[in-house]
Amino acid sequence: MFGKKETNFFELVAQAGVLCCDIAKELLDLVKDFKEVPVKAERIRRYKVKSTKQLDEMHLKLTEAFITPIDREDFLSIAKLIDDTIDNIKEVADRIDIFEVGTLRPETLKFAEYIYDCSKDIMYITAEFYNFRKSKTLTDKIKEISTFERKCDDFYRNVIRTLFINEKDPRELIIWQRIFEYMERCVDACDDIGHEMRTVILKNS
Repeated sequence: MFGKKETNFFELVAQAGVLCCDIAKELLDLVKDFKEVPVKAERIRRYKVKSTKQLDEMHLKLTEAFITPIDREDFLSIAKLIDDTIDNIKEVADRIDIFEVGTLRPETLKFAEYIYDCSKDIMYITAEFYNFRKSKTLTDKIKEISTFERKCDDFYRNVIRTLFINEKDPRELIIWQRIFEYMERCVDACDDIGHEMRTVILKNS
């Protein structure tokens, strides 16, 4: 009698990384081509649904697995942080949609580009994670995410400072403070994935 096919948990993590990059690309496309926002926001929400299903699937398979290449908690912690990142990206689109933003501020594109750049690195490190003991590029990519995060932090502080100095409409001030806050959270969340992966690598090396 044949046994069950062994689950490749590194592949499940890599699939989550692809999903993270895909939703970030959708957000960037929304910002670059700012029309049909409700339709695009709904499309972005579907990525969160997929992400939740992927996380649930991993949790179930980890529970059923007799033995795993590294601790179950290590796979799950990285996958959970990716899901959190996807959720933050969804929240950006939600706020642009729900607040019925008519015109995007120019800083929005730069934020979306930071998010997408970080997500591309997330896709890379999750794809390379299976080879963490031998990889010559994994650590450098994780450091690159941290560099993006620091640059985005500086950009965020300057943007918020300018917003509070120049914006006289209280409604617009609140709306854009919230949108920019969530965009900055997306990059922070990517950095959290990198830090967690670095911890897991150290633990298992």
